[in-house]
Amino acid sequence: MQVSNKGIELVKRYEGFISHAYLCPANKLTVGYGHCGEDVKQGMVITEAEAENLLKKDLRKFESKLNYSLEHDNVNLNQNQFDACISFIFNLGFSAFIFSTLYKKLKAGDYAGASDEFLKWVYITKTVNGEKIKIRLKGLETRRNAERDLFLS
Repeated sequence: MQVSNKGIELVKRYEGFISHAYLCPANKLTVGYGHCGEDVKQGMVITEAEAENLLKKDLRKFESKLNYSLEHDNVNLNQNQFDACISFIFNLGFSAFIFSTLYKKLKAGDYAGASDEFLKWVYITKTVNGEKIKIRLKGLETRRNAERDLFLS
């Protein structure tokens, strides 16, 4: 299965396009629609078309990993469910997804329960005065709700 245009547009909407390299909240050099990697250099500037090509290349890597896991664990997803999971994975990473309760519920066939798990991933962890604290982000709430809505549609 591949991510559909609907899934690509969901990722683009929540990642946003930034033409120049910047440090993301995870302190990684990033450009375009959330692309980060060794090919991103300080001062780098790209077009929106280049950013979309990088995004599609990044998404293909996640598609491959997700498809392998779904096949291995005998999990069936429809296109909207697949797209929602790809958006989640793009934002949080494959490891966060594959070890999540969301994926455990998918493996158990509990699709309704899995959909509710999206809504738990709305926090970032910050260190304040040497202490790690969780901060709920409105932007993550909005994205997770959109992913859940797509998953359920």
